Amino acid sequence: MKSIISLTAFSLLLMAVFIMQPASVQAQDPLLEDTVAVEEVDESNWEVGWGISVNASQASYSENWSQGGSDSFNAVGSSSFNAAYSAELFGSSHAITLRYGQTRVEGGDFRKSDDVIRLRNQFRRKFDDERWGVVLNINADTQFDRGYDSAQEVLRSRFLAPAYVTQILGMSFTPDDIGFQAEAGFSMQQTIVRDTDLSTRYGLEEGETFRNQAGFSTVLSFNRDIFRDFSYSGYVETFSSFDTPIRRTDLNFVNELSGDINDYVSLNFEFTLRYNDDVDDDIQTRQILSVGFRYSLM
Repeated sequence: MKSIISLTAFSLLLMAVFIMQPASVQAQDPLLEDTVAVEEVDESNWEVGWGISVNASQASYSENWSQGGSDSFNAVGSSSFNAAYSAELFGSSHAITLRYGQTRVEGGDFRKSDDVIRLRNQFRRKFDDERWGVVLNINADTQFDRGYDSAQEVLRSRFLAPAYVTQILGMSFTPDDIGFQAEAGFSMQQTIVRDTDLSTRYGLEEGETFRNQAGFSTVLSFNRDIFRDFSYSGYVETFSSFDTPIRRTDLNFVNELSGDINDYVSLNFEFTLRYNDDVDDDIQTRQILSVGFRYSLM
């Protein structure tokens, strides 16, 4: 429980640091005034964006390299689609993130380096005070491929094993023009494990493939440009099941810094903290730094 509190406090502190940053350079840069003006007069209710990227890295060493090292090649492909609808007091947002990567290590073995299928959908009904509203979130998370332990011997995951589907109905608060949103409400979470050999690893009874839980969720999210062509986005999600002690609250804290070096080359850093004692009593972490080719389709 202490670790969860500490992580949540750290998450809020990090978000607060970015919230206190000056407003986006884009909004203040006179060179971009024409672009801003175009956005303001656009009467379309939809804003849509879709981008793809390919990142790769390679390392090779001669046999007599004094410091040693192993040859490797890593490639990651990703696609990100976002759509937002707004009309008076009603709005919705939809996002699909797909990412997959492989690393070829010395000896010819291939290992999965990244694997994400993430769907986010939100429907909002604002009150007269538009900072407040009712929200319905429908989210899903899984992965494409099999995942193994570091020794490549024990199967840990595969497509739809696990998969998490979450619905949250609650209240939201969005302060003006700072990119922050807080949500809290009643939630349902379904855990799907289609491979029964992995059922107990993800908190299900042996041989089960499906579990449904009711509980309470909170979501704190923040998105903002912090430098020219460089942005931060992060969110903290918690889920407290009604049938387990509060100290076993699941927590997912994702931070992403992304920037454009030029029109086609991008830099991205992701750092994730996760706590789910159905899987592991310890905190799980992941960090990925990548530079690669990026292209916007929309």
